[in-house]
Amino acid sequence: MNKIFYSVLRYIPDLIRNENMIVGLVIHIPNEKYSHFFGLKNIVRLRSFDDEYDSKYLKIVMESLTYEFSYGMTNIDGIFGPNDEENDQLSEIIDREDFLKIKTSSYSNEFVFDRVNSLSYAEGEDIEEIKEDIYKTFLYYDQPKNERITKQKATTLLKRSVKAAGMKKTSSNEVGAFDDVVFDLKANGTPIKVITFDYTKQTALRNVLKSVMFDIQTSIQKYNFKKVVVVTVLSDEHTREYNELNRLLSSMSTSTNTNIVVTDMSRLAENI
Repeated sequence: MNKIFYSVLRYIPDLIRNENMIVGLVIHIPNEKYSHFFGLKNIVRLRSFDDEYDSKYLKIVMESLTYEFSYGMTNIDGIFGPNDEENDQLSEIIDREDFLKIKTSSYSNEFVFDRVNSLSYAEGEDIEEIKEDIYKTFLYYDQPKNERITKQKATTLLKRSVKAAGMKKTSSNEVGAFDDVVFDLKANGTPIKVITFDYTKQTALRNVLKSVMFDIQTSIQKYNFKKVVVVTVLSDEHTREYNELNRLLSSMSTSTNTNIVVTDMSRLAENI
């Protein structure tokens, strides 16, 4: 099975509060001897998150990461990484599946890489499209509105993640109160629901979250699930709604005696 590996870079300005924001992403494809770091371009969002961030220091960090992780080139945003001659030190391990694990393990404090994740792909599939979907999922707001990742594509990436992790992926046919299928898939028998927070109006988002809550609760009552996983996409833009969703699902978990786990896609494998 062919795999694409990736790891998300988070900026954590205060280790006590542990609030974080995604500021980068590194993608590695062993079979292609390819690796590239993509840094956040929408600095306005970072300024809103931390108005005391050091822009010069951030630029140095982003340039350093681009140099350290780039091997080959990318055509996603027209950025070319350092050439092979400048990256001879990478050539010995670039085709190893543990390349990112080795390279990201030393980062801590303000800039921290998530656990390395993987996606599966078949021979002949469009690798560039998969890379672009990963990029658009985690650096979502760097894209024009009409080019941003859709829930359908995010769910496809989720399915690739489940397969790459060696878990058994099956369809979910369990329905809610109105006979609509509630979950997007199952991994090792655990139902998974993908929730995107990308709605133009807050009222629309809240109505969707209410509907999701009701469907999950109804399905738990019907099928007596012992565990449910909720994968959130773009929740960092809607902290209030995300925190409320977390609180309500935690309460539901207690009242139904069901383990309801809320995670984002980059931390899915460790929560199944």
